[in-house]
Amino acid sequence: MVRLSFESVVPEHAVTLGPAPYFRISGPLIRQGPHNDIVGRYQGHFWEIQGNSFSRCDCRTGASIHFEDSFGAASERFGPFHHFFISDGTVYTDHEPFARYVEETGRWRHCATNLTWPVVVIR
Repeated sequence: MVRLSFESVVPEHAVTLGPAPYFRISGPLIRQGPHNDIVGRYQGHFWEIQGNSFSRCDCRTGASIHFEDSFGAASERFGPFHHFFISDGTVYTDHEPFARYVEETGRWRHCATNLTWPVVVIR
């Protein structure tokens, strides 16, 4: 099960999503499995979660990442990673850029291959 943590300079505003079997980041929307409920949105360099804005999202529960195209076909699975984070539209694994969200296209660009995908899945 995966948890995503959003921390704030005001500790009582911190939000943890999950545990969930997966999270799908489809364009700017975070959907929580298994029902794909929308639980957050990335807009203007911030995550909007439960009425609060956050600049960073952390996954400390250990997870793997893969991409999906518009038809649900999946890329290879990357990881598992013990910890990764998303900041300013970039997914970092082992403190290296892994994928970047391109707001103009609504797609994620995998840094190693430069391929773009509409969906990132965190399991």
